[in-house]
Amino acid sequence: MNEKIGDGGGTRGPLEHVERCVPLDESGGKPDWYYPETDPNIYLNTHCNIDCVFCSSVNEYRLTSDDDIRRLILANKHTISFEGGEPTLSKDLPKWVRFAKENGVRETVLCTNAAVFENTDRIEELVTAGLDVFNVNFPAHIDRLYDAITQTRGYFHRRVKAVKNLIETAGGAKVRLHVVVNKFNYKIMPDYARFVREEFPGIFFVEFNIVKVLGYVKQRKFLVPTLTDMEPYLLESWARLRRCGIRFMTDGFPLCATPGFEEDSIDAWKLARLERRYINEKAQTPRCTGCTLVELCPGPRRDYVLLHGDGELRPSRKSADALRRRLLRDG
Repeated sequence: MNEKIGDGGGTRGPLEHVERCVPLDESGGKPDWYYPETDPNIYLNTHCNIDCVFCSSVNEYRLTSDDDIRRLILANKHTISFEGGEPTLSKDLPKWVRFAKENGVRETVLCTNAAVFENTDRIEELVTAGLDVFNVNFPAHIDRLYDAITQTRGYFHRRVKAVKNLIETAGGAKVRLHVVVNKFNYKIMPDYARFVREEFPGIFFVEFNIVKVLGYVKQRKFLVPTLTDMEPYLLESWARLRRCGIRFMTDGFPLCATPGFEEDSIDAWKLARLERRYINEKAQTPRCTGCTLVELCPGPRRDYVLLHGDGELRPSRKSADALRRRLLRDG
């Protein structure tokens, strides 16, 4: 039987020891740097059909009104991202995707766990509406670990099938995997790369995000590993993806923690183009003094430094001009 772990009643999952009730934050509010008014993310709902242990949306109370959806779409012509909760549970998703494309938005992105895409009709409906990118949360390639992280039972093989459906129906160029790197999965990242190569040929790329101290993680800070612990596993994973020609990007990792893969940082890509959206989630520290890449690296996440400090940071001596040329060459 496949079942989501719910509040009260039902069967508890493999993480029954973890507290489920999380306050908004310690002060009763959210950081003033986190959600700018121009945030091009549209939150269609607050509920979900899985329950990831690292979910950053839980108790953040993000929901976008219809008026604000229209305003954001009309104000952001580059990219609009549809999020939740799980946005595929909103009946209005196709309508808003269509509205975005009709009003000149270049790229529409859906952040999803892909549960509904066992049904290819749902994929075709969204592609017809104009959806450009399916960004699929896929936190592990091992069934028991997938169940533990998502607090579900028996969904893993169905999720694999859903991703394959997306690649076959929408085309691999529209599909990317999103993996939140955390305490439970960072050591399996090299084999995760092998799995992606073998099971999802033709996929657009893989996005690696460091876990945020938001939502559930405010009360589960053990889920945030150190950069030092993660580094060897991530470097091997990225090397494997590069060798087999699968594109990837990193988000939230300072450049000194990604040696040899600096050009794969979304933050560096943006800063090379003088873009600063979401950069305020990160901040340079005194340890960054003397780093040659300061113009292309925003530093570590602020919430990471509050938890682990900045002692792991290592000022780079690499050429910023050479890195900038590579970043601008790559579009």
